[in-house]
Amino acid sequence: MPNFTDTAKGFFANRDKAQEEICSVLFPLFPASSENLAQIRPRIHNRKFLRNEQIPPILEFDIIPNRPLALNLLRLWRLAKYHLYFTNIQNIAINTMHLDFGNDIQDERYERKTLGKFTFRGCTFKEIYTMGLCDFEELHFYNCVFNGKVDFRDCHFQKLEFQNCVFESSITFDRATFENKAFFTHSTFKDSTSFRHSQCTQGVNFSESTFMQKTDFSQTRFQDFANFTHTIFNDYADFSQCEFEKTASFYGAIFKKAPNFSQVQFKGSLNAVNMKLDFGFENLKEIISSEFKKHNDILESPKQSFLHTIKQWISPKGRENTKQKSDIAPTIAKPLANFANDFRDSFRVFKNALIKDNNILDASNFHKLELYCKEIELGESIHIGGIRAKNEEDVRKNTKPFKESIDWFLLKFYRKLSEHHTDFLRVFNNLILLIALYAGFFYIGNFKTNDSVKTSHISQQLSQNIECLKDSIRESPFIQEHSLSLQLVLIILTILIMAFAIKYSIFIFKVSTKHTKHQQITFKTIFKGIRKDSLHLVKILCIVVVLLCIIALIVYRFEVNNFLSLFINIFGFCLFIVLYLWLVFLDSIFLRYIVVIVAYIITYVILGNNIAILNPLIGKLIDNTIQIDDSAFKILTFAYTILMFLVLFSLQKTARKNSIVPS
Repeated sequence: MPNFTDTAKGFFANRDKAQEEICSVLFPLFPASSENLAQIRPRIHNRKFLRNEQIPPILEFDIIPNRPLALNLLRLWRLAKYHLYFTNIQNIAINTMHLDFGNDIQDERYERKTLGKFTFRGCTFKEIYTMGLCDFEELHFYNCVFNGKVDFRDCHFQKLEFQNCVFESSITFDRATFENKAFFTHSTFKDSTSFRHSQCTQGVNFSESTFMQKTDFSQTRFQDFANFTHTIFNDYADFSQCEFEKTASFYGAIFKKAPNFSQVQFKGSLNAVNMKLDFGFENLKEIISSEFKKHNDILESPKQSFLHTIKQWISPKGRENTKQKSDIAPTIAKPLANFANDFRDSFRVFKNALIKDNNILDASNFHKLELYCKEIELGESIHIGGIRAKNEEDVRKNTKPFKESIDWFLLKFYRKLSEHHTDFLRVFNNLILLIALYAGFFYIGNFKTNDSVKTSHISQQLSQNIECLKDSIRESPFIQEHSLSLQLVLIILTILIMAFAIKYSIFIFKVSTKHTKHQQITFKTIFKGIRKDSLHLVKILCIVVVLLCIIALIVYRFEVNNFLSLFINIFGFCLFIVLYLWLVFLDSIFLRYIVVIVAYIITYVILGNNIAILNPLIGKLIDNTIQIDDSAFKILTFAYTILMFLVLFSLQKTARKNSIVPS
C-alpha cells in the first residue's frame, strides 16, 4: 500500500502536470515558470486524503491571470477534461485568433472541437467569436458584462447558462443546438439578438429578461418547455415559423412593439395570461411597413418640403429627374397585403388560445389587432386594378375592390368609434359628440318642435337670398350675352375641381390615433395635429361641395321643382354625416379632448332643456304634440337616427364585452 508520502507526491505531481498543461494552452507564448503557474490555482473543496487510496486527479482550477486574457478556442479543446473558473476578470477575448502559433492546430483548425467546462463570474468580455466549430460541454456566465459582439452561431451546447448578464452589443446563436436546458434569465440584451434556425431539445428559459432591440427567433424549434415569463420585448420580436412542441409560456410578457408570430405551430399548450401588448395601431402599421420595405429592398425617400416640390416642378431639369425616379418602380416580391395577413395570423393564434381558455376579455385585445391587419390588407387590395372583362365572372371580379372598400371603411369606422368594441369610454364619448352635433344643427337651424306651425327659418332665409341672387344674375346684360360660354366654363371648372378632389380622396380617412405616452407634448406637436385634422376636414368638405355642385348643375339644367329645398336637404344630410365622421376620426388628442368637453356641456344643457331632442322621431312617443313638418329637419333627423343606431349597437356590444356578462 502507498504510504502518505507517496500519496502526497502523487497529488502534487498531478497538480503540477495539470497546471503546466493549462498554462501551455492559455498562455502559449510564455514558459511554465513559477510566476505563470501561479495564475492557475487548483480548487480543493475540503478533500480528505486517504492514505490507502490513490488521490483522484485535480480537474477544477481557478484562473487568475496577471495579464490580458485572450482565449483561443482552437486550443481550449485540449482542456476538455478540466473545469476552469474565471472570476472578476476584465476584457476577456474569446476567439480563434493566433492561428499561426503551433503546428498542432494548423492541421485541425477546421474540425469541430469539443470543449470542456467553463464558469465565468463577474467578468467582462471584449468579444466572443467561435466560427461555429465548437461543442461546449458546460458553459456558465454569472453577473457578466459583454461589451463586444457575442457570436455562437452553429455551436452545440450540452449545458448553457446566462444569469444576470448584460449584453451591450449584438448576440448571435443562429443554427445553434441546445442539448439540455438553456438559461438566459434576468439578463438584459441591449442590442439585436438572433436565434434563427436554432433547436432547443430540453427547453429554454428567458424568464424576466429584457430585450432592448430587435429579437429574432424565426424558424426556431422548441422541443420542450419554452419559458418567456415576465420577459420584456422593447422592440420588434420575430417568432415567425417557430415550432413549440410542448408548453410555451408568455405569462406576464410585455411586447412594446408588434410581434410577429405568423405560421407558428403551438403543438402543446400556450399560456398567454397577463400578456401585455403595450403598443397601438400606429406602431403596428409601422412594423408591417418596415418589414415590407426590408423584404423588397425599398429605400425610404427623404421627405421634401412643399416649396421644394414646387421648385422641382417649375424647373425643367427637376421635372425630368422626378419623371425618371417615378419610372423606376421597385420590384415587389411580396406585397404589403401579404405582410398584413401574416401579422393577422399572429394575433389570431393568441386570440384562439385565449378563447380556448375562456379568456374572452384578453382575447378581444388580440381580435382588434387582427381586424386592423385586415383593414390594412383591404386598404391595399382596393388599389389593385381590374382585368379586361370577357364574361360575367370577370365583371364580378372587377367589382371586388368596391366591396372591399366598403369593408375597409366599416373596419376603420368601428376602430375609430370603439376600437372594435373594446373601449367603452371612447364609444360613449362618440355618442355624446353625436348628440351635441345634432343639438348644434337643431339650434343653428332654429327648428321648433313645440308650436302648431313648424317652420325652418334658415331654410326660408337661404331660399329668399338665393332667389334674389339668382334673379340679379339672370338680369345682368353680361350674363345674357355670354350665357352659353359661361356654362361651358362652369362645366370645365367643375371637372377640374372634381379631378383635384379625387386625387386626394384616397387620403381622406387615413388618420390614426397618435399615442403620446412617454413623450413630451409641445405646442408644435399640438399645432401639427390640429393642422392635420383641419386639412382633412377641408378636403372632405371640398369633395362634398364639388359633388353637390355637380348635382345642382344637373338638377338646375332639368328645371326640377323645389330645387332649393332639394339642394339644402341633400347638403344638410351630407354635411351632418361628414362632420360627425370627422369628429370620430379626429387624430389630434388635444383637439379631441377640447371637442369632447364642449360636447358634454352642450349635452347636459340639452337634456335639461328638452329630452325629446335625443331623437324627435322617438320623442313623439313621449310627447304626442310634437309635429315634424320641415323637410330639412326630417332629413337631418333621419341621418341622426342612422348614426345613433350604429353608435348604440357598438355601445351595447362594448358594454357586454367589458362586463361579467358573457358575449
